[in-house]
Amino acid sequence: MSAAPSGTGSPEQPASARSALGLGDVVQVDDESRWLCSGVELVEGNDLRCAAWLGGHDGAEGLVVCFPPPESRFLWLRLQPLEVPASPPTRLELDGRLLDRQASHPACVRAVGKLPLELGTAGTVTWYLGAAGDAAFLLQTDAGSLSGVGRRIDGAELDRMGCSDPAEG
Repeated sequence: MSAAPSGTGSPEQPASARSALGLGDVVQVDDESRWLCSGVELVEGNDLRCAAWLGGHDGAEGLVVCFPPPESRFLWLRLQPLEVPASPPTRLELDGRLLDRQASHPACVRAVGKLPLELGTAGTVTWYLGAAGDAAFLLQTDAGSLSGVGRRIDGAELDRMGCSDPAEG
């Protein structure tokens, strides 16, 4: 298969090769670990905007969102539906805390691994941050949505424990 012509939105290098985390990675923050068994890459043009990885441990499902350099930050989230209008608001209130929208933009959605939910191939990705490190993430597509709430972490807080084959799980 040849590389797509420039400007089509299909980069020559897979977006996952530019992500700080990947399918099968086992990561830990504090005492909680997650095995990243599927995810989505959110791409705008040839640029990876972020990758949202689904994973869990001991029956608890979570979401790890990673942003490419130069940001190189992570969101450590638990899956939670967010009730928002079609046009995401500039501010969310969650459990009495205010979170401000950091970005909201269209993106191509590329599944990585076998997703446990239906998502389309295009949507709007939005993320929010609060003053105390609170964070929220929302992907809205015509076919479904993916969202989570939790906290922002930096790379020093995230331990990569290794990688295993998701096909074995």
